[in-house]
Amino acid sequence: MNVIFLTGNKNKLKEARLILGDKIKLKNKKIDLDEIQSTSVEEVIKHKVALAYNLIKKPCIAEDTGVYIKNMNGFPGALIKFYLDKLGNKGISKFNGGSDAYAETIIGYHDGKKIHIFKGKVNGKISKTPKGNGFGWDPIFIPKNNTKSFSQMTEEDKNKISMRGKAFRKFRSFINKKIDKI
Repeated sequence: MNVIFLTGNKNKLKEARLILGDKIKLKNKKIDLDEIQSTSVEEVIKHKVALAYNLIKKPCIAEDTGVYIKNMNGFPGALIKFYLDKLGNKGISKFNGGSDAYAETIIGYHDGKKIHIFKGKVNGKISKTPKGNGFGWDPIFIPKNNTKSFSQMTEEDKNKISMRGKAFRKFRSFINKKIDKI
């Protein structure tokens, strides 16, 4: 089954394809969409996937991830990309190192009739210094019960426990049930 994945992020696309396997073919499409400013990843995704469906008139998915840092009362959430752009991983570690945090991925799938939501969440901590070389904030997020940051893990190990892995496995299960009915 072919599904259009709305992303300009090659790393997200690569991870999604690894997690979904061969049965679901992701076709990448980059569309510049207005993105609402909210700390809620779910609000951002619902808005984004609805806009996208109205433009392309085909079933599609959009995905976003937020990082909610305890010592900042849950900020920045979906605004993590702006926080990261401003401070970098070193700056975030400087101000938030040692704080509990959680990362949440939301996938929105618009099938032409309604939006379906798939969530994945991982608890962890912000490291006191960046560890490893990974994309985005992977070098500073250490999942609970681990000593390595996401960027220090193999792709396979990361995808087994990551919030993106959890959300995409839920999406895969949903799509596979639809395929089985055909």
